[in-house]
Amino acid sequence: MKIGNVLINTDYYDSSLHYSDGDVEEEILKIVKTSADYSYALEKTDNWAILYHLHKDRENILSWYPFTGTEDALEIGAGCGALTGLLAQKCKSVMCNDISLRRSEINAYKNARFENIEIRVGNFTDVKFDKQFDIITLIGVLEYAACYVEEDNPAVTMLKMVSSMLKPGGKVLLAIENKFGLKYWAGCREDHTGKFFEGLMGYPDTKGIRTYSKRELQNIFMD
Repeated sequence: MKIGNVLINTDYYDSSLHYSDGDVEEEILKIVKTSADYSYALEKTDNWAILYHLHKDRENILSWYPFTGTEDALEIGAGCGALTGLLAQKCKSVMCNDISLRRSEINAYKNARFENIEIRVGNFTDVKFDKQFDIITLIGVLEYAACYVEEDNPAVTMLKMVSSMLKPGGKVLLAIENKFGLKYWAGCREDHTGKFFEGLMGYPDTKGIRTYSKRELQNIFMD
């Protein structure tokens, strides 16, 4: 399937696997289908999901990175494409992967003008990639490792799989919530579970979601 210049490969898609922010994604899909400029829609909404998935400021998390323009990039967990357009502008090619077909369609409509994007839909553990990459991004992904990797230490296993896809000298760019974020000590609900102090207490009531402290992340990378 092709949307604009973006190829969507569904050979690995499994409709039984699901990740979504709900019906609001249909509204987001309608917005990006209607116009390439959705600034008006952003001005008129206070819906966090629409702002989160479409606002240009999301690109700030990677816009500082000194890309050379020669990189082949792999974006795991590309979602609705908040960072895909930036990567397409900064890199030679962008291979996206996401488990959700609807989010991948949103991504394709958002970035339909770019000729260097391919999206492969499916669990990244099942998707076959036919090359290695200079850059692999894991933005808001590692915390869900246990949902898709059935191992005793899913974060380590996931990073081993990811590192095997890197070219020599390649880099992983990772972003994840800090388990010991100040807002959690101040009494905010944990971002993923909606429970108070859940991360600080080591997720006693939650399976499949894990964030980490800086030291824990360092140990995971060492392992």
